[in-house]
Amino acid sequence: MAYIGNQKEVSKFKEMSPGLIRQRRNLIGSSIALLIIEFGDVTLDKINILGNELKLNNSGSIQVAAFIACTYFLFRYYQYIQANNGMGIEPEYNRELRRISFQYLKLIKSDRKSQLNNVIAAGLKLQIIYSVMDEFNALVKHPPLELGVFRSIWLRERAVFHLITHTPLITDYILPYVLAIAAIAAHLWRYIPFY
Repeated sequence: MAYIGNQKEVSKFKEMSPGLIRQRRNLIGSSIALLIIEFGDVTLDKINILGNELKLNNSGSIQVAAFIACTYFLFRYYQYIQANNGMGIEPEYNRELRRISFQYLKLIKSDRKSQLNNVIAAGLKLQIIYSVMDEFNALVKHPPLELGVFRSIWLRERAVFHLITHTPLITDYILPYVLAIAAIAAHLWRYIPFY
């Protein structure tokens, strides 16, 4: 069983450090460059670096260099996220799952005033631990309300949908990974022999 935070948990979006922003920018730029080189049918004859011209005899070397740069920046981005103490996605997901669970609890227990104490994940199922006001205005703890698998998955999907559509966390942290993995996979796909 895993506890889904506590009632006083407040999620705040963490600010990205300047180093993380730099690595994110490098990863997105190198991923887009690799995708353009892979799918754009780009050919380079020469490169001008600080006034020095380099002639390229093998245009495949640019693809390999872009692949190496993209892989390097992917690794650096991962390192900077770890140094930034993660992405903050899990606390926001837990906060939203608790909010949705409390809405569901109010919907099914509308006859009395309920207070959500906690949400517990037990495998695929969720358990809602709550208290109810009795006739003397005292909170009485009730046995956990165990939700079925489909109801639990539905609540979890709503929390994930909230993360995707209402927070910048997915586009800030996950999208660069997706872009880099797609670019690296597109490059490696060329080297897989199909018989």
